[in-house]
Amino acid sequence: MDKNCGTIEAVTDNSQITDEKNFLTYTVTKNGTYRFKATSEDGKSTETEVKVSNIETFTPIEEVATVTIGDNAYSYKGASVPRGYYVDTASKVDTGLVITDSIDSEGYATGNEWVWVPVNSDVGNDDYYINLEQPETIYGTNVNYTKYSKLYSFVGKTRQDYGTFYPYAGYTNGSLAKPSDEIVAMQYREPAILTNTSSGDVTYYSSINKRGTTTKFTNVTDLAQQYITDYDNMITSVDNFGGFYLGRYEITKEGSNNATEKAGEPLTIEYNWYSFYNECMTFGKENTESSMIYGTTYDQVMQWLAVSGYDVGYTGETITGYGNYYYENVIVKANNTTIIVKASGQEQKLETGQTSYTKSNNIYDLSGNCNEWTQEACNTLYRVRRGAGYYLSVANPNQTMTSARLTFNPTSKTVNFTTRPMLYIK
Repeated sequence: MDKNCGTIEAVTDNSQITDEKNFLTYTVTKNGTYRFKATSEDGKSTETEVKVSNIETFTPIEEVATVTIGDNAYSYKGASVPRGYYVDTASKVDTGLVITDSIDSEGYATGNEWVWVPVNSDVGNDDYYINLEQPETIYGTNVNYTKYSKLYSFVGKTRQDYGTFYPYAGYTNGSLAKPSDEIVAMQYREPAILTNTSSGDVTYYSSINKRGTTTKFTNVTDLAQQYITDYDNMITSVDNFGGFYLGRYEITKEGSNNATEKAGEPLTIEYNWYSFYNECMTFGKENTESSMIYGTTYDQVMQWLAVSGYDVGYTGETITGYGNYYYENVIVKANNTTIIVKASGQEQKLETGQTSYTKSNNIYDLSGNCNEWTQEACNTLYRVRRGAGYYLSVANPNQTMTSARLTFNPTSKTVNFTTRPMLYIK
């Protein structure tokens, strides 16, 4: 395959290529040998062959697994894989088992891609919600709930006791705001209704779809019931199947199609939190449901990454080594050549999945690049974003860690904000 590279300028030392004039990014979707041709202005040319062998291929789960879990899933390598999906048999649970919902005739993914997140005592992320002895009413409505999230902070690879990441007014460390609490100061809680009338759910409920439809809500009480029902279903699934699936990429969009979980340009400024929430419900198939990631499931991902050796919390350092941040070189290495895709000191949003440098346990761009909305709430006004972003500088080192919480008005649309769906088995 030829690619005219006439604008590329020669370099005398190719051990480190830092100038964008000296490289072009080319998307490869299948294994094979690719031939690139560079032609100078005076007509001279050179050709280079590149062999690609690391693109995953997928196999129907029904062909590689025999042990079933209920009616909707198979047990495979310690993960629960939903019927009708395809698995990368070379991937592993401890470093990220990858599945997709569609493949071509050669086994390459054409659909959305997901990574299994184990939830168990070995990983240490099984204590992630609270069961109430008696039902309480979600604040601002008359809807009852019996479960709510435990939320954690992280220092390096160490998870802190829930409720300690912010000294709530009127609370002691180790306590956690409930969905029924009267809202004071910076209380993080989930599931929750935002009662602020300027940008909260009590005003914007008519922007949200009823699950499985395009019909909008006509009152905030019914919306609160959907929040509770979806949360309970998610908890039940994670407990029953031992984990869930996280979108492998920041959410993207192909043309005028629905949102996708594929590599590409992150979907950002077109959507606010409410629009992202709607899109995140559209990824499920016959045996699965999808939703915007919760704060508690995000913390489960953080614990899993920590066990895998990643610093997800602030350590006094700013370099993470696996994210696109303002102060960090984002690189690609090939043989003895290092290409700096994005140099330190630059604010540059990358395509999600553009380089394996930003991959952790087979998940791309969870650290840095765009901030990612969650369903977690903060006081009466804000939803919580996680994962930090490409624009945050060294002046805010505690905000640039993978587990960092940043709050914002959910009606806001910016080039920095996106989200990431989760998938769970019915």
